[in-house]
Parts: sequence; C-alpha cells; structure tokens
Amino acid sequence: MPAMISHYLFSKRVLTKISQAYPKFSINDNAYLWGAQGPDFLFSHKFLPWQKNHRSIKRSGAFLQKGSIEDIINMIKNYFKDKTINSLELSYIISFLSHLILDKNAYDFVSFNAKKLSEIIPRSSTKGSRNEQKSALDIILLRYEEQKLPTEINLKKLIPNDRNLENFIKDFYLNILIENYDKTITSREIAEALKDFKLFVSLMIDRTGLKKKFIKKLEAYFKKDNSISGVIRDITENDDYDYANFQKSQWAWPIDSNKIRTDSFFDIYESSITEAVQIVDSSLLNFPL
Repeated sequence: MPAMISHYLFSKRVLTKISQAYPKFSINDNAYLWGAQGPDFLFSHKFLPWQKNHRSIKRSGAFLQKGSIEDIINMIKNYFKDKTINSLELSYIISFLSHLILDKNAYDFVSFNAKKLSEIIPRSSTKGSRNEQKSALDIILLRYEEQKLPTEINLKKLIPNDRNLENFIKDFYLNILIENYDKTITSREIAEALKDFKLFVSLMIDRTGLKKKFIKKLEAYFKKDNSISGVIRDITENDDYDYANFQKSQWAWPIDSNKIRTDSFFDIYESSITEAVQIVDSSLLNFPL
C-alpha cells in the first residue's frame, strides 16, 4: 500500500535488525532490493492506454496483497519444499514478506487519508488521492530516514537489472499464482509485467518537478482525475494536509467504523519493522542454505 521509496526504506530498516541478529547471513543486494517492492510490479502489467484491450494479470498483485501473512508463508514454504534455498532466493523472500507486512498494516491508514484527500483536492478521485498520499509518505519518510529529497533517489537503482534474479522471480510468481490463484497465468505475462514495471518507474521519475506540473495541466485540460500526477513525487509534500498524521488526529477505516485510532504513519511504520523481523526470524531464517 505505501509506495516505492517507503518500501525501500522499510526493507533497509528490517535488514539492519536481521543482520544484527544473524551477522553471518550473506545478503544478495539486487534480490533484496527487488523483494522490497513485493508484487507491485504486477500492477503495471499492460498499464499503457493502448494496452487496455489486452489481458492483464495486475489483479494477481491484489490477490497476494490481500492474502493473510500465514497463507503467504505457507505458499513460500510449498514453493521451496524439497529445495535448498540459496542466498539470492532467501534475500528476495525476506524483503518480499516484509513488503506485504507493511502493506497490510498501512492499508487502513492510507485508505482513510485517500478518502479524505479526495474530498479536498479538485478533480480528484479516491485512486488519484491514494497515489498522492503514498507519494507524500515517500517524501516524508525519506526525509525522516535519510534527510534526502526525492530528487536524490534514483528509482531505477531500486530495481536493478539482473537476469538470474529475474528468472527466479518469474519462476516464483508463476508457481505461486498457478497453484493458488489462476492456472492460466504464463511466464511470458510475468516477464511482461517486470518489463512494464521498469517502464512505469522510468516514466514516473521527475528530477526537475516540471513533469508533474505538465501532467497536472493535461489532467485539468482533459478534465481527468489525478491518478497519473498522483504517482509523481513533488520535492516536498503540501503543507495543507497532515499526510503522516503527526498531530495524532482521530481516524477510522472503514470511515463509519467504531474503532477510532490516532496512530501516525510513523507509529505503524516502526511497529511493522518489529513485526517483520519477528515473522522473518520465526518463519524464514530456519530455511536450509
């Protein structure tokens, strides 16, 4: 549910704690970076406007996001049944699982704020406002963790080219999705999704701030919502909205829920790090290497 930079920073924090507990664990950097993005690459499959009439497997990403952590762990264990997992594979799986934990824990918070933002931002939709919320959290978290601006992060370096790794990713998702979701999914479609994700990331890079301004003008001219401009990060977040809930305002999701919360995004983020380390420690780090 959070966006690309947030998941990258989250995975770094999780890895720091795992490395402290397991100093002999050898991490594969490329695999860990890709795993940090979880199944999000699937959502980019056939995302271009002229591809809308082609079959897309993007809904398989939602299937993995919505599955319980226990079910996901069982899928992982079934995939590696009777196999010896190597460092590349384990590195990917650790950050993949961490990604899903943060997604689940942040879902209600992001959904609530997306709904509220859609009521404030002109010509916005819930989807576009969700993208705005996630982009703002990227900006805020990057400043919190590394005192950097989004323009200082090369998004392409978060998804490095690595043929061996991509072969594993294709095999892993093909097996998981065929066994648990849709038997008609093909390796070619997963490869297409990986390629489309790289293109999507490239298109969303805005080193000057001009791209977002231009797209917002196009959205206004064609009377479109903010779905596209929302995924492009500004230099800093808009001061008119408390995206991370620093003020500890009350919120609930669903909106009419009686369970009132005051968590900030940082409360959710920090507690998710602890949870991810505990789950990885108990579920994955006993795999034979």
